[in-house]
Amino acid sequence: GSSSVIKVEVNGGTLQINEGNMTQLTGAPFDASTYKAQDIIAPTVVTYIPVKVGLAGVTPVIPKTSTLQLVFNEDVKVSTGTYEIHSGDGVLVASGVVTLAADKRTATLGSLSSLPTNQEYYAIVNPGVVVDVTDNNAYAGLTDVKVWKFRLMDDAIPQVVSYLPTTDNQPVTTALTINFDRPVAITGAGYVALYKSAAGGDAIQIWRGADNGVTNAFTVSGNTVTVNILPLDVNTKYFVEVSDGTFKSTTDVIANKAIARADWSFTTEVNNAPKLVTQVPAVNANGMLLDQDLQLTFDMPVEAGSGKIQLHSADGSVVLDFDVKGPDVTIANNVVTVALPKLGESKQYYVIVPATAIRNITYTPEYFAGITVPYDWKFNTGDFTAPTVAANPAEGNAMPLTFNVTLTFSEKVTGVSATTLTVSKGTINSVSTEATGAIYVANITAPSLADVILTVPATVKDVAGNALTLTKFTYKVDNFDAPKLISWTPADESKGITKDTSLVMTFDKPIVVGTGKVNVFNSLHELFKSYTLSATNVVGSKVTLPVTGLKDSTTYVVLFEAGMVKDALGLPVVALTDPTVWNFTVGDNTAPTVVSVTPASASNAANSFDVKILFSENVVDAASHISVTNGTVAVTGSGKSYVATITAVDGAVVKLTIAAGIKDATLRNKLAADVVKTYTVGDNTAPTLVVTAPAAPVATVFTVGLKFSEKVNGILVGGSTITVTGGKLTDITGSGDSYTLTVSAAQMTEVTIVLNDAILDNAGNKFAGVTLKYTTGDFTAPKLVTMTPSADLVLADNYPTFKMTFSENVKLGAGGNLTVYKINTTTAALTIPVTATMISGKDVTVSYTATKGLDKDTRYYVLVSASALTDLAGNAFVGVSDAAAWTFKTGPVFATDTKLVPTSEFKVYPNPFVDVINLTNSSELSKVVVTNIAGQVVKEVVNPTSSIELNELRSGIYFISLFDMDNVIAKTAKIVKR
Repeated sequence: GSSSVIKVEVNGGTLQINEGNMTQLTGAPFDASTYKAQDIIAPTVVTYIPVKVGLAGVTPVIPKTSTLQLVFNEDVKVSTGTYEIHSGDGVLVASGVVTLAADKRTATLGSLSSLPTNQEYYAIVNPGVVVDVTDNNAYAGLTDVKVWKFRLMDDAIPQVVSYLPTTDNQPVTTALTINFDRPVAITGAGYVALYKSAAGGDAIQIWRGADNGVTNAFTVSGNTVTVNILPLDVNTKYFVEVSDGTFKSTTDVIANKAIARADWSFTTEVNNAPKLVTQVPAVNANGMLLDQDLQLTFDMPVEAGSGKIQLHSADGSVVLDFDVKGPDVTIANNVVTVALPKLGESKQYYVIVPATAIRNITYTPEYFAGITVPYDWKFNTGDFTAPTVAANPAEGNAMPLTFNVTLTFSEKVTGVSATTLTVSKGTINSVSTEATGAIYVANITAPSLADVILTVPATVKDVAGNALTLTKFTYKVDNFDAPKLISWTPADESKGITKDTSLVMTFDKPIVVGTGKVNVFNSLHELFKSYTLSATNVVGSKVTLPVTGLKDSTTYVVLFEAGMVKDALGLPVVALTDPTVWNFTVGDNTAPTVVSVTPASASNAANSFDVKILFSENVVDAASHISVTNGTVAVTGSGKSYVATITAVDGAVVKLTIAAGIKDATLRNKLAADVVKTYTVGDNTAPTLVVTAPAAPVATVFTVGLKFSEKVNGILVGGSTITVTGGKLTDITGSGDSYTLTVSAAQMTEVTIVLNDAILDNAGNKFAGVTLKYTTGDFTAPKLVTMTPSADLVLADNYPTFKMTFSENVKLGAGGNLTVYKINTTTAALTIPVTATMISGKDVTVSYTATKGLDKDTRYYVLVSASALTDLAGNAFVGVSDAAAWTFKTGPVFATDTKLVPTSEFKVYPNPFVDVINLTNSSELSKVVVTNIAGQVVKEVVNPTSSIELNELRSGIYFISLFDMDNVIAKTAKIVKR
């Protein structure tokens, strides 16, 4: 059985030497050994800590200082497996390798101290976490979820989340409430006490947990504790103290921390009616703001009762009602505010507040006595409207030199006089008023064309003292001066004027035609023309006079006579007699032309060529007006001369256009019409070549394909355009742009083909030339020159080295073997795969294991697979297939001792059998022979495997002989087929 102790004695057996002879031993045993049977049983767990309760069991609760442990039934050691700890929802929270106690049977699964408490977990132990110490049998593991489960004990201190009451105005019958962060229970050790001071003094009430069975003061429900205290005094502040350890967590014995009385206090309700301290506006107040709210301030916090606060006018009528619980009444602590709309100016009001409207904030509220007598709270609003003013006339653009302005105010004002009113130009002669004190008349004098701004200052006020906003009125005194020329075109000293233009004169006021003339002189003071104005020449304050026939590049002077025009009052214009005031120069008004284009045309132009363009005068922006079709153009130059560099492909017909619109330097005159020239580009492209190379490996007679980009001339056998070295040009076929060269050469020869630049296209463009190089292939299979061992070589032992030398370097082919046979047999004695590591250049050295050697003093022949080797060009070695081609004889001794295989190591089973028998150590056997009871061979298997099919045999008794690698019977056994 597993781990049993077995003693074995050998009392005379057989020893097998290389030749296979047996030696019988007699006498005392020569070997007596003790063996221990293999341990094949894996360790198992006998104890789980905490106990494994299974999926449906009650989860054990353990402190976080505990550890998970497995106790095994035998000694174990830590292996490569791991443990895992998962939260109840399956999330992995810890893992690792177990640690082993000194007893070698207790395994610990790490620390639990970092895991959150008051949660459920389960452990998984993966296979192989430990193995036994004898034969490394692995523990099978525990992989079912929630089978080995546990809950970590809650070890936290119960924390107070909140406590009540903590505010003022509490009922005298209130209770104390404490909320914890977890369920709690009374410990019986602590107390809750009530004081009237934050420090010192005796408790006025104290409730002990130990007395709760009698007092029933404490009620606990989950996380909440209620302390039912005795009734309290009114309007009194109390302080609460909770001692350490009064309550504990229900899941463990951890108790609460104390609540100091300095941290917990509250005040009981009052029982006095609210008293009014102040009110806004004050009683009998005057000048109340129109948007002022009503405000009542009490001696204590208050709240709304019921009823309406009323606003009355002086005659007793109700102006507004305000429900005390409505949106217009707001209460903030002890202040009541009533939001009023805007009231009328200079009005008297009074307020009524019913005795039910306002009360204190207690559980037994008392009410404010109210304001119920009319006029007890009365007040007056003020006058807050500033006066305004209007003027007549409000403005004016043609005022006389002296004029009146009437100022009408919205109410009676003061502060209006000739000294308080101001004008920006002129003077205020006088200011008169009417009996109402609201209307004033100002008499003003100002010069011609004066802009007069009359300012009424902010010092003007109404009776209530409201100030006028500073107000201004603007007036323009009419023009009482002669008309004045203020601008003209063309402007003085302007240049580039057209030969047909208009003289435009603008005056400072509207005008009409007078009697004077307009005279135009040239620079030599010669009169060019004299003009008399008509009504059609005058519009408003402007004179427009057309002038034609002016000469290019000539300067002109304009003068006019007095009275040429006059204003509406008949005042005449003053004459213009100064020749330096108004002169202008006529510009260039002649359009540019194209004088020449060189060349004017072309029929065989280059791919890039220049065209020179000459204009009659300097022009600008020529480049943007010069374009081509079927090509591109780049324009350089300036002034009169430009060069257009044209680029186009072979055969392109290029049209050059010099577009109308090119301007001269004045930017006024343009080229009248397009100028178009045509050019044809010739064939300027040399032929190119695409070569079709011969297929690899290159044959000794091969062809080269030539495909030119166009038709070419000069491709001839024996011509000067093609030379061949290393071979012979035997033929050329094709014409135009396509040719085929036929070349012959010896194997493994470099052939050079040169096509020179004497090859031309039809336009005479030269081919650039090309040199082509090809090397013909190797088409001869490698030949076996020598092989070792040879027939005449005397070997020292039965382990020869096989070596082949070839006529050229070789490499591994598709794969094959070197196979060795005894002479006159066809059963392989050795089969050695040929590998790449055996090859070095021309030599192939075939190695194999010495223990797989041949018989001594025996003749053999060697065959080599035809697919085993090729030369470097891929030509296959024909192989060695003739049994007489490669023979040798082994030497008289074995190169190595053959392994002694006791017969006990060869086993045949099952016995009896049905169809198949099994062999142990079959790799040490050369063949198996099965005979019947008559000694006839019924089956022979060469190089047997571990299983032999015998389904063709009939039921009965047979003998099976097992032959070792030296063809010697190692064992014979009787077998029975069912």
